Amino acid sequence: MPASMADDPEQMKAIRGSPRAQVRAAAAEDAGRAGGSARSAPARPATGGNAPKATFLSRLFTRRKSERTTSQLLGEIPLFDTLSAKELNLLAAMVYERSYEAGELICEQGTPGAAMYIVKTGLVELFRQDRQGRQLQSLGYLEAGSFFGEGALLEGTERFMSARAVEPTEALVFFRADLDSIVARMPTTGTKILRKLAWVISRMMESTLAELYREAER
Repeated sequence: MPASMADDPEQMKAIRGSPRAQVRAAAAEDAGRAGGSARSAPARPATGGNAPKATFLSRLFTRRKSERTTSQLLGEIPLFDTLSAKELNLLAAMVYERSYEAGELICEQGTPGAAMYIVKTGLVELFRQDRQGRQLQSLGYLEAGSFFGEGALLEGTERFMSARAVEPTEALVFFRADLDSIVARMPTTGTKILRKLAWVISRMMESTLAELYREAER
């Protein structure tokens, strides 16, 4: 298999964010941050049980993210890094901000996807569940600056996995309906986002295939 970005862990971090533990690439379908003028999203149900403790407490970022505005944070994400300052400000006014307690579900496997999530602060665990809702497998953790669920911006298929706040977490929520509105009202901006979305999903698919090849060779 030819060498690609999927074989370079550091470049994959640049796409997805900076996870504390590697997230399995098979979760790519269901793979940030905020401040400023973000709106408040509707509350979501909390889960029972105790959330696992984070393994690594040190952050990879030297500057406090709360010092940055929503538009600045969005501009650091690959999906939006080609947008102008004006476009980022418009996008910042459209995203929702949501706070989650430790152990609270952010999104659930098997439910229709309607939005992507960008982790502003805290730690999020991605995991698979059985039909009874019990956790089967932890897929990894995402910390501030990471995002997931971007596939929901294209279609409302059922989510491949669940996401849960491990510790108090703040996230930005960007809904597919808002992306559709951008495409309709600002086609140039919408095209920029869609092109980068295709790029991100393509790189994650490469990562998935690379992992499958490695496992087959063992």
